[in-house]
Amino acid sequence: MRPVTTFQAQPRHFWAHVKLLSEGLGYSAKGKIKRYTVSDLGHFLTQYGLTTDHLATPATNDMTYGALVIAYIDYRADILEQAVMPNLMNREQVRANSSNCERHFRERSLWLTISKVTINVTLPTSHVS
Repeated sequence: MRPVTTFQAQPRHFWAHVKLLSEGLGYSAKGKIKRYTVSDLGHFLTQYGLTTDHLATPATNDMTYGALVIAYIDYRADILEQAVMPNLMNREQVRANSSNCERHFRERSLWLTISKVTINVTLPTSHVS
């Protein structure tokens, strides 16, 4: 995954806002990744006695600071929903795939590549079930 330049050079306080909001309001609920609005961010900060004036200050040419924080949280949610979640397995899928792995590794040898040198390593039977 390549870094997104919009978010790559953000200062520490930006990442502190992302973490505070995500941990305070939750990352997910009932298997769905949560998304927020600038209003949600403002209400959350106010609840803890923090100021919200900075949310309306310009962060980029076309976005306020609050909108930039929300844009990152939405970007993260999109990546998780589109790239990560489709590759996760449930318990039944893991059980079905584990038998394939067991058959593959029964040979008790592996090909390892270290510093562009490939070697065949035979594993002792005690390490393979």
